[in-house]
Amino acid sequence: MDNVLVIKHIYLIDVPTFYETHNLRPFMIAPTAIIRGTGLTFGIPIIDVAETTGYYNSNLNNKALKAIECITSADYDFGFVHVKAVDDAGHDKSLKIKIE
Repeated sequence: MDNVLVIKHIYLIDVPTFYETHNLRPFMIAPTAIIRGTGLTFGIPIIDVAETTGYYNSNLNNKALKAIECITSADYDFGFVHVKAVDDAGHDKSLKIKIE
């Protein structure tokens, strides 16, 4: 049996939202579940962006345009944009892709 994940316990934590703690309104653009989940835990809205995959073929221009749209709106004070491809290039030991 390859590639099996068994979850025995699921824990939900009750923490104040980022806004409640810091009085700042963030947004998050993130392709991966663990980063998105961290944002959601702290009440940070997740912004979905077309053609962003979290891998090398992700449309970074779309991410940048959406981040600019969000940060220049009256809805947010700052944003977190996760670029997963840089992380993947490091795991793949590909300096060439990481620089691109």
